[in-house]
Amino acid sequence: HKSHWIYQKTHKKNFLKDPEINVEIYPTNEVKIYENKPQLITKGSDVTIYFFKAEKDFHIESKSELRKFMDASLKLITGKNKMERGLTKVKTTIEQVDNTLGINSVETTKNLAKNGVINTTLGSVAKIGKSIIGKKK
Repeated sequence: HKSHWIYQKTHKKNFLKDPEINVEIYPTNEVKIYENKPQLITKGSDVTIYFFKAEKDFHIESKSELRKFMDASLKLITGKNKMERGLTKVKTTIEQVDNTLGINSVETTKNLAKNGVINTTLGSVAKIGKSIIGKKK
């Protein structure tokens, strides 16, 4: 497993001297994860990254650069891009609804397109009623 890093490079100009360059390096495997979400919190142009032992604030002026930074950081930490993370959330939500109501949302949507609202809705309501009462087909 390859190590990945988030780093911040700052320049400090000194009068009549060479500029002072400071580089801070943070390993991505030390970023806190809560409910499968890396703890990178944005507020305006500021980003706070919560690590296991500390937190670090970054300021990024450009909104497009901030978006690029967040997308790249989250990809490094999770291994998934923004779209992949979004699809995982949608899939998990659909599975929770299906398990709770005892239906197959994808199949219901297909039937809705094929059979119309009335027949599909009545069929889903019947399935939900059966799952609540505990009867099986």
